[in-house]
Amino acid sequence: MINTTDILSAWQRIGWNEPSKTGFTSILDTDNKASLSGLKFDALHALSNFVNVKDTYPDSGVSSAVINAHLKAWQQNSIIEIAKDVFKKEDLVEQGTLLKRPIDFNLTTSNPTLFVGWKVVVPEGYVLSIKSVELLFDSVATFSLYVFNESQSAAISAITKSVTSVANSVKIETPTGWDLYGKSTAYKTGTYYIGYFQTSAKAVQRPYSRIKSICAFDPVQGTPNALLLPQSIGYSGYTWGLNFDYVIRKDFTSDYLNNVDLFDRVIGIAVICKLLEQIHFSPRINQNERASKEGMERLSALAYLDLNGTAEDNPEIPYKRGLLREYQDEVKTLRNTIYKKPSLTVCTIK
Repeated sequence: MINTTDILSAWQRIGWNEPSKTGFTSILDTDNKASLSGLKFDALHALSNFVNVKDTYPDSGVSSAVINAHLKAWQQNSIIEIAKDVFKKEDLVEQGTLLKRPIDFNLTTSNPTLFVGWKVVVPEGYVLSIKSVELLFDSVATFSLYVFNESQSAAISAITKSVTSVANSVKIETPTGWDLYGKSTAYKTGTYYIGYFQTSAKAVQRPYSRIKSICAFDPVQGTPNALLLPQSIGYSGYTWGLNFDYVIRKDFTSDYLNNVDLFDRVIGIAVICKLLEQIHFSPRINQNERASKEGMERLSALAYLDLNGTAEDNPEIPYKRGLLREYQDEVKTLRNTIYKKPSLTVCTIK
C-alpha cells in the first residue's frame, strides 16, 4: 500500500520548458515549470513540448487553469500508477476482527464522562485499515467517533464520523479513509486513539484478550480535554461497545521516498505516453488549429509509432521499441533494483 498524500507532497519531479512560440507563452504555472530532478520533458522526447500539449488538447479554447491542472494530473497520476506497478508484490499481512466472543446484552456499563475506546499502535512500515466499526449499546444514541494521533492534540477531522447506535442490536458502520499509517509526513508516530465521549447509552461489554497481531490493540479510557486529545489515557477493563474489522498491509511509501530519484526516468516515460495518446487521438483537425489535415495525420502517426513501436519479426520495417514497452521494462528493472537492495542490519549495544 502507498500513502498517496506523502508521495505526491513533492510531485514536480520533471518540468516543462516555457515555449517561445507566440500564443503559448506565460501560460505554464510555477508548479509545472518546476523540476526537482533537473529534468525537462522537452529534452526527453521530440514531441514532448507544451506547444503540442496545448495544440492537441480537445478544447481549443482551454483556459490556463485547466491546461495546468491537466499537466499536473498527468504527472501525479503517473507517479501513483508507477508506485502501484513497482510495489505490486503481495502486501497483505493480516486481517481480522478484534472481538469474536459471544455477546451478552445483559452485560453493560455506563461511561462516567470519560473518553473511551481503543488504543492502536501501528509499527512503522505498516498501515492499518479499519473496514467496519461495530456499535453495541443498550439504547439509541447519536455521537461522533474520533480518531486521535498522539503527535497532535486535535482529532483527525477528515475521518471523524457521526454514528447512531441501535438498542440491544449490533449496528455496523463503514468508515471512509480510516487508513492509519505507522509513520507518515503528517504523523511521526503510529499510536492512535479511537473512541467517543457520549454518556447517554450504556455500552455492551465483550471479553477481550490481546490478539496475536503485528499491531497492538488495548481498550482505554481517559480524561476529556474538550474535544482535544484526552489526558491521562490508560488501560480499561471494559471494551466500551466498539469492535473493528481490520486489514493490515505493508506500507511501501518510504521505499518510494527513499529512492525517488530512481523513478524519474519512468515518470518521464509515463507522462510522455499520455501526451502521445493525446496527440494520436486528438479531434482537432481543422486548418485553423493545425497546419493541415495531412500534417495532423503525420504527427498522429508518429505519436502512434513512438507509443507502440513495431513488430520484432517484420523484415520489411525496422524494429522500434515503443514507449509502452519501454515503460514496462523500466518498471521491471526498478522493481528488481529496489527489492534487491540489502536491508540494514540493526546493531544493539549492550
